[in-house]
Amino acid sequence: MVQAAGGLDNIPAQALVGVELSNTFKLWDADGELIPLALVGAELESEFFYIYQEAELASIPESMRVEHGMLRNYWPDMSNYLNVDYGSFIKSLIFSNNDGVKTIDNE
Repeated sequence: MVQAAGGLDNIPAQALVGVELSNTFKLWDADGELIPLALVGAELESEFFYIYQEAELASIPESMRVEHGMLRNYWPDMSNYLNVDYGSFIKSLIFSNNDGVKTIDNE
């Protein structure tokens, strides 16, 4: 992985993490169709780096399969926290170690 000087408090490093996210984070609907995502932005708050993405959906899927391996190929002990905001409620998942694809339901 290419590293930018200065850590995540600089724009080039944040851009590199955004590229890493696009390569290692995927959503599928219940039928197995990949859900396209658009990177909205990112922010550094204390020791946490938040990345925001959006999906344009006609309706909320009953369930989604989620793959979130961001940076765990470099730091296997890292945990990734994921919040899916459905507008009226939020669902959360934690990915760590060798976690593969997980399912999140909108119920």
